[in-house]
Amino acid sequence: MCINDGGQEHRSHVLEMERRQLAMETLGLTLCESKAMLERVQEFVVARQTAENLEQRRHCQNCGERYTAKGGGTIGVKTLFGAVEVANPRWNRCSCQQDGTKTFRPTAAWLRGTTSPELLYVENKWASLIPFAKVADLLQEVLPADANHETIRRHVQATTERMDDEVPESKCFGYVQTYDEKPRRRLYELMKSQGLQDNQQVVFMSDGGEDVRRVQMYLHPSSEHWIDWFHITMRITVLQQQTKSLQGEANRAKEAAELSKRIDSIKHLLWHGNVAEALDRMSDTLLDLELIRAQSAAAEKLAAGLAEFEIYIHNNREFIPNFGERYRQGETISTAFVESTINHVVSRRFVKKQQMQWTLKGAHLLLQIRTKVLNNELEDAFRRWYPQFRPQEKVAA
Repeated sequence: MCINDGGQEHRSHVLEMERRQLAMETLGLTLCESKAMLERVQEFVVARQTAENLEQRRHCQNCGERYTAKGGGTIGVKTLFGAVEVANPRWNRCSCQQDGTKTFRPTAAWLRGTTSPELLYVENKWASLIPFAKVADLLQEVLPADANHETIRRHVQATTERMDDEVPESKCFGYVQTYDEKPRRRLYELMKSQGLQDNQQVVFMSDGGEDVRRVQMYLHPSSEHWIDWFHITMRITVLQQQTKSLQGEANRAKEAAELSKRIDSIKHLLWHGNVAEALDRMSDTLLDLELIRAQSAAAEKLAAGLAEFEIYIHNNREFIPNFGERYRQGETISTAFVESTINHVVSRRFVKKQQMQWTLKGAHLLLQIRTKVLNNELEDAFRRWYPQFRPQEKVAA
């Protein structure tokens, strides 16, 4: 390999390979050979970069005198293509410089940490998608990177803590309610980033959770707050499935059919915003279920589900609009699209089969990095921290 440094060539022996016979399995480089080549190329490039930088900094900017060496030394830096040793000498400060310590390390002018941004970026991106141990296995398999799942976990947490201190500008966002100390600010800044004006009317739709609604009301007390139709229909669907279980019991088909019809009527009443009548019908249905629930396991389960649904509707009665009217006027009645986003954000990384035990902090921080990846904003965050990280190509006018 050859590097041209100011007209002077620097060469290094990188890799020797031998192929006695050409076959599909011997065509080109093997994975082992490519990893070895990348590692040696990285070592050579880093050595020349740091040597050139030290030479450029060797003279005092005030008087031009050459700094004298106090001591040598190196510092290990982990990169995407292997761990490298970076020259890290200590020099005596020039006599014309009265301020500061007597000695200094010139690499401190650019060396920020001991892990390259490229490696941090890849670790964070993949850790938002698959378990930390799998990320370590992947990096070790295809790159000459020194990967350890605990180190990756620490890197991800440090990165997301840094992101968490910044103003969020996401299209989708997430936080752990019992951990995040600034959910109101997070939601407010998110809405501002999407173009919300101070005097703009806002309609919030949620699953009826009191904690979520408190955050919304704090931001816009005069705005509309509705429970969404999606969560109501999900619960009604479960109740109808329970009536089918009741129908499967001996001599319960007629009763099950009648209960199913009542649940449909409750759904119809709620669709048109007739909450009081829907609650009365639920109370009547629960009274009828009392007569058979002791002799029927399915009826007992249906009664428990209906009682829970009654409490849910009662607690959210003032936030249930006339969904039919809103639908006819082309207004939003459901957050089903949000639920699919939640599944995309949470389920892919936090499902039980991942066999991870999450702390509140760990789950919260991983949500931040995952939403950055899903919003295609991770590279932008790294560019803010490292201005020369993956420069964006200028689009020709």
